[in-house]
Amino acid sequence: MPALTTGSLICVTGAAGFMGMHVVKTSLEAGLRVRALVRTEAKKIYVEEAFKDLTGLEVVVIPDVLAAGALKEVMKGVEGIVDLAVTLDPSATKEQMFQGALDGIDGITSSLIEAGTGKRIVHMSSYGAVGNAFDTSKKVHLTEADWDTELEPLCEAQGEDTNFYIRYATAKLIAEKAFWKFFEKHKDVPFDGVSIVPTFTLGPLLHEAQVADGNIVGSILFIQPWLQGKATAEDLATRYSTVVDVRDVALACVKALTMEEAGGERFILADKPIWGNDIAQAMEKVLPQIKGNPPSNPDPAFKQALLENATIWDGSKVTRVLGLQYRDWHESFKDAAKSFYDKIPIELELLAVKSSSQGLKRTGSPNRGRVRNKMSGFGNSSYACVSKVLHINLLWLPIVSALTCLRSLSLKREFVQVVTSALVSKAKATPLKIPDQVDLSSVIER
Repeated sequence: MPALTTGSLICVTGAAGFMGMHVVKTSLEAGLRVRALVRTEAKKIYVEEAFKDLTGLEVVVIPDVLAAGALKEVMKGVEGIVDLAVTLDPSATKEQMFQGALDGIDGITSSLIEAGTGKRIVHMSSYGAVGNAFDTSKKVHLTEADWDTELEPLCEAQGEDTNFYIRYATAKLIAEKAFWKFFEKHKDVPFDGVSIVPTFTLGPLLHEAQVADGNIVGSILFIQPWLQGKATAEDLATRYSTVVDVRDVALACVKALTMEEAGGERFILADKPIWGNDIAQAMEKVLPQIKGNPPSNPDPAFKQALLENATIWDGSKVTRVLGLQYRDWHESFKDAAKSFYDKIPIELELLAVKSSSQGLKRTGSPNRGRVRNKMSGFGNSSYACVSKVLHINLLWLPIVSALTCLRSLSLKREFVQVVTSALVSKAKATPLKIPDQVDLSSVIER
């Protein structure tokens, strides 16, 4: 199937997300024209501002890409698609998530058929579709030929009690299966497909990420305790799958669109397996000023024991076929940390400050008198959540407390976010300084 060339128009769904922003940026820099789909007007403004110095971008607001006919107009003239949109609603039922995965594939493929100009779809899958990333019971070597066989039976057995992340991984598995089944069934369509299967994705944050919204998502959530000095000794043996840089994922998407030999292929993106001990070593080199984390274990025997039953993700195919060279994961970690502290200069903590509006909890509403921050995953029912800003003057605390009470009173969320954001902007401390060049030569490589 002919590949896309400079000036070709592509459509990127989920363009405002962690991965989407990098795909948009890399595609524009490669000379492709990009029609970026976002869910809200605010995200449209953010994406346009982020890439105002690049040419070829059009941002379109589609509140629900799963709605019937939602993609009909935006697919006109499109030659390639990078499908990144995904539902991350913890309140969605298992059936809703799985049906949404199927509807997403159907909507993308049917709209591109109707457009009549399509050449290639790049589908973003998940390493959960290949195998269990965190299984330490045996040593496993996984390639593009492998498919997970445990997720669907597990979801069936556990029903609605299934953990959200298991449901999410299963939905991604179902979506990729449907993607390839489409091409098996419709061999006469004028376009082909490529699936990208990234493992643990790290790198700089380009998407809008603010404490007020609590929308820090992606793999950085899993290393956040380390960045905040809250990791424990037990975390040293925690498996973080295999790392790949988000910029390498974006480049792989562009190569998948523009290289003819990528058509019909599945690519795992994975470089080196890492554990909490590796992150501890990186923190000691990159961010020694962050206190509270356990020291790394330099004992080679400790590292060897971790490797004994490691799942090995073979990401060599993308190098052989597409010529992609992986960034060193230390660079990914350093850049992720730099952007994290740049975007998230404050930390929210429960200070057990009695709320003056405790009577609200008698209303019977489960949300009254409680503030929940999705980034940190905490909440309380009878205490107000107070922002503790690094080096902030304590005179700010009554203002923050008042804002949390406003949320408890269920006033407009947008108003509270605007005021909270203004407060954060006013009170935030100087961001932590991370040197551009860090000597990581003493970090033991496997």
